[in-house]
Amino acid sequence: MTSKTKMRILYYTGSLASGGAERQLIYTALAAKDQGYEVVIVVDYPINHYEHMLENKGIDVIYTNTTKKTPLKRYKCLMRIIEESKPDIIHSFLSTKNLWAMLVGKRARVPIRIASIRNTDVESFRWIRLYSKWSEKIVCNSKLASDIANEKYSIPKDKLEVVYNGIDLERFSLPATNFDIRTEPGLDNQTLLGVTVARFAEQKNHLGLVKALAVLHEKGALNNFHYLLVGSNSDRAIFQRVTEEIKTWGLEKKITYLGIRSDIPEIVQMCDFMVLPSHFEGFPNVVMEAMASKTFVIATPVGGTPELVKDGVNGILTQSPNPEDLAVGIERYLTMSGEERQIFVDNAYETIQDYSIEKMIDRVTDIYKAGFRAHKEEAT
Repeated sequence: MTSKTKMRILYYTGSLASGGAERQLIYTALAAKDQGYEVVIVVDYPINHYEHMLENKGIDVIYTNTTKKTPLKRYKCLMRIIEESKPDIIHSFLSTKNLWAMLVGKRARVPIRIASIRNTDVESFRWIRLYSKWSEKIVCNSKLASDIANEKYSIPKDKLEVVYNGIDLERFSLPATNFDIRTEPGLDNQTLLGVTVARFAEQKNHLGLVKALAVLHEKGALNNFHYLLVGSNSDRAIFQRVTEEIKTWGLEKKITYLGIRSDIPEIVQMCDFMVLPSHFEGFPNVVMEAMASKTFVIATPVGGTPELVKDGVNGILTQSPNPEDLAVGIERYLTMSGEERQIFVDNAYETIQDYSIEKMIDRVTDIYKAGFRAHKEEAT
């Protein structure tokens, strides 16, 4: 798209806290801006973990400063923002925001209205039957999510588009710096290092992971081994339970919590393997990042993960998120030879090349352009 045909896109979500859906919104907005679209991002809560990525990019972030308890204020605020910015496209992320964006976008006569499904749990499909009536397309980041929308919620297939998440391949494949994450917990260079990058939440199943490591520890399988946990602990109840579980199983010297980090690419690159033990997922960014970093992947077979990870080919899929099955999956990795691990890692690196941000935004902009063509045809 050239500068002569600039179209305006309004992206809408709840906040820009650290998370997979939020990161994909940022990737999409930045790529759309680079392609010549005028872009504005609207969020309800004044949290922005991605200010550094948006700095000097010419993308305004507008906050409605509303909550679910102030629906009338949100409606008026969204309507005012849309009337002032006059977007040609409104593209929302996450379930409740889909409802708001499609409703207000319809009332404000925004030509192209696009919703997004970013996960495969029940909550992610909330209100879909209602807002689907006001949307031109619903973008799903996994084929499974698209199938659920069609088969369980009767959304027509021609309204659904599968667009897999994109990843900044260069950022995660660049050689690590001289910084060594092993020095923080006081480990030597020969220590086998595992990592999970995920916020503490029921969905992410940290408790199952810790219990799996406890099973392996009791078997004596964790010699010369250390595990890192990286991510927000804002859910204090879950974090406390995980901390207590670590102490109960005597794993304090085997597991280190690093908190929220800005050097995720470097950390993942320095680790030997990554485990995503989730109960449910969309199309997990952290798995993509590990594959691009040439870090071995072990994950549960949930959401869109099996569309990316092929068990025994480019990673290990466990039988389930249960601690026993997670332990089996991790032990499979621990008993593999270095040559076997390298084959899996090389296959994963080859796989992830098809998931660049560029390919993702090409798919998204194709949807935008098709929407414009359909809108023009209706108008004539």
